[in-house]
Amino acid sequence: MPPSQPQPPQQPSQPPHFITKTFECELFIIDQANKAYENENSFEYFQAKTILLNALANTFEGSSLRDMN
Repeated sequence: MPPSQPQPPQQPSQPPHFITKTFECELFIIDQANKAYENENSFEYFQAKTILLNALANTFEGSSLRDMN
């Protein structure tokens, strides 16, 4: 019996179909020692919110989820 030839991997006939999904996330800053974080109009609150949003954006940019954008 002749040795069997390895089968080349088969490619899917169509590329995978990606579905774009939007997720909603809420973050709360609670029980802070600094009362400035309780006021959504304060500079401290704005600065903390900006830091959090940038951290989330950088996290998703470095993950496989960026391809879902």
